[in-house]
This record gives sequence, C-alpha cells and structure tokens, in this order.
Amino acid sequence: EMSEATVRLSHARKHAHAQARSLAYARAHLHAHMLTYARASARTLVHGRTHTHVHARTRTHAHARTRTHSRTLPPTRTHWLAFTRLRSHRPAHAHVHARAHAVAHVARTFTCTRLRP
Repeated sequence: EMSEATVRLSHARKHAHAQARSLAYARAHLHAHMLTYARASARTLVHGRTHTHVHARTRTHAHARTRTHSRTLPPTRTHWLAFTRLRSHRPAHAHVHARAHAVAHVARTFTCTRLRP
C-alpha cells in the first residue's frame, strides 16, 4: 500500500512528464503550423480564397488545379479567362509580398502569444 504522499508525487511526476512531452510536441510542430497558416493567409490575401479548386482532370491538365471557382470572381467584371490566366488585376510579384506579409504577421502572432502549460 503506497502512502498518499507517494501517490501524489508519482501523479505529479506523470503530469509533469506529459506536460513536457506536449510542450516538446508543440515546439516541434509550431514551425510547420506557422508555415501552413502563413501559406494559407498569403493565398487568401492574393486570391481571396484559401483553397484552389481541384478538378478531376488535374493529371492531364497541369493548370486545372488553379482554375477559379465561379463564385470567387473579382469585383470588377473581368473576363474569367483574363482573371485565371493573366491575373491582370494585380501586379506581378504581388504574391511574394503578400506571402512575406503573412509570414511576418504569423511570426508576430506566435511570438506575442505565450505557450502556457
């Protein structure tokens, strides 16, 4: 029969170990998550959407994956082809800046938010 103190101690040790493990996990995966969110938000900033529409014929037609949803057309009534292919409504390299901005924003968010146990 273990004394109450021993039980409490083993429980505390178990809890501390679990906590350390979860923190290690969080630290390991934080970077991956940051990149994921940054990519998603950059995509949103550039295209106004996070997901690209995947067509059934993606294999045969390389460009198919980036085809636009009819509902995500730009506010100006551009021809859909001009929008999907040329993207004439936004400057070249805009995606680069948007991504940099998103990464900075996410990094800032993560550094300001403390990981509390």
